[in-house]
Amino acid sequence: MMSKARKVTMSSFPRKTNHDAPITLFIYATMNGYKGPILCEELGIDWNYVTVDFEKGEQKSPQYLSINPNGRIPALYDADHDIFIAESAAILEYIAAKYRHKNPALLPSPEDDLG
Repeated sequence: MMSKARKVTMSSFPRKTNHDAPITLFIYATMNGYKGPILCEELGIDWNYVTVDFEKGEQKSPQYLSINPNGRIPALYDADHDIFIAESAAILEYIAAKYRHKNPALLPSPEDDLG
């Protein structure tokens, strides 16, 4: 199954709008920046991404700091729940849980997790 990634800019970042992909990842070309996009592609989900340009210092801009106060990538915005998440492991767990129906083997079931 093919996913559809759509690039958006920081200034046009959609928030609380009706758009096809509820997930927006804020990324840069680093190891942690690649993890979320790889998972989205493997799940075949549609997603948006914003490239946070480190060379321009965008990770320390007031706009990005309102998304992730530590000024690091990656970050995730879920338009379905109007929530921001930072840190790659938390983002991977959030995406895996949200799209569990696409691949239940990615996370243990809640019942197995408690055992």
